[in-house]
Amino acid sequence: VRHGDTVVGELVDVQRRGVVDASGAVQPGSRARMSLAAAPVRDAAGAIVGGVVTAVDVTELHRLAEGERAARLDAE
Repeated sequence: VRHGDTVVGELVDVQRRGVVDASGAVQPGSRARMSLAAAPVRDAAGAIVGGVVTAVDVTELHRLAEGERAARLDAE
């Protein structure tokens, strides 16, 4: 993004932070798969003055796809 490139659909594995559950106990963080998109923000002269990034948690979609693949392999 610093050099003007746009990134779409890059998958990144991350470690989530721990969370406090309903009882007040801190639960350790889990792994997540994120789909990232990023693009530069330019001024009127075309110079890069910032950037924008979106991150979408696709962990469950990834798990479902992996389960489907495994089921197909088992069926063969």
